[in-house]
Amino acid sequence: MYLLGWALAIVGAALLLWSIAATVRSNSTTRIPYWTRPEVIPRGSLITRSLGVGLIIFGVVITISPGGYWISALVVLLFLPGLIMIPLHNRRVARSYPQ
Repeated sequence: MYLLGWALAIVGAALLLWSIAATVRSNSTTRIPYWTRPEVIPRGSLITRSLGVGLIIFGVVITISPGGYWISALVVLLFLPGLIMIPLHNRRVARSYPQ
């Protein structure tokens, strides 16, 4: 179960990253807001993002009992690339397309 939890968490992180990357590509000239919907939502990105988050959480829950509670930090580690992509994109858009 331990390896299954890791596998699910990694697959979930890949799905989440793909979803955010698709959103960034679809909104290449506009900023992506944090608390509302972006202008363009790619087809399938919401379900992929939801599935990715669910797999990350489920994978971490499976690995907590054999691995200890420090594995909860895995959640933060797996969400980090997606959380970094949006501010980098918004900064690039602000420099390239001043308003």
